[in-house]
Amino acid sequence: MAFSIYKNNGEVNAKNLSDGKYFFTIGAVTFFGMAVNLFEVLFLRNYILQINGLALTIGYIISMLIGVCITAFSKNPVLSFIGYCLVVLPVGAVLCVYVSVLGSQIMNAAFATAALLGAIVCIFAVVYPKIFFSIFKIVSLFVFVAAIYVLISVLVGWYSGLWFEWLIVILFCGYLGADFYFATKRPKNIVNAVNSACGIYLDLINIAIRLAIIFASSRDR
Repeated sequence: MAFSIYKNNGEVNAKNLSDGKYFFTIGAVTFFGMAVNLFEVLFLRNYILQINGLALTIGYIISMLIGVCITAFSKNPVLSFIGYCLVVLPVGAVLCVYVSVLGSQIMNAAFATAALLGAIVCIFAVVYPKIFFSIFKIVSLFVFVAAIYVLISVLVGWYSGLWFEWLIVILFCGYLGADFYFATKRPKNIVNAVNSACGIYLDLINIAIRLAIIFASSRDR
């Protein structure tokens, strides 16, 4: 699971964008990440699945950490975008594993549902911004605790059931709303657009993966 550590890069010496161009850039960058992941799943999945599991995990962690840090703290739009790509690429590798285990139909349904939920949450974040601002800290705390719990569960072989998957979906919907709220409050430049897109992208990925697990569990009953 991912956390939104993207700071306000309002100090960046960059030309501010109009509202339309700013939010278009956020949407375009987010869509680009999803498109790259789709390309990985469609054309690179067989190659990725041949990689040793431990090597894939280590590569995922290293690339994610570097990418998140670059995107979060860079003041250069090109460097921020490179950091974003370093986040997107390992996520695509993980999605290849999920598609191979759960099937493409489940993953397609999960991403379609995540996109719908994302649109609804972003609309609510615009209409009721104070709600998402007020819940950000508590949601962040719960997401952190959930991430630790997931890590422990993986190590010891626990499975909490579908109620936990639904809890993660709800938490990341709240996180998504908060990320979108903060995106609207940052100075509207390209760096902040890329930073905001990275946070929104990771929120949607987390929601989609948890929905895929829920859909697969329901199918197997």
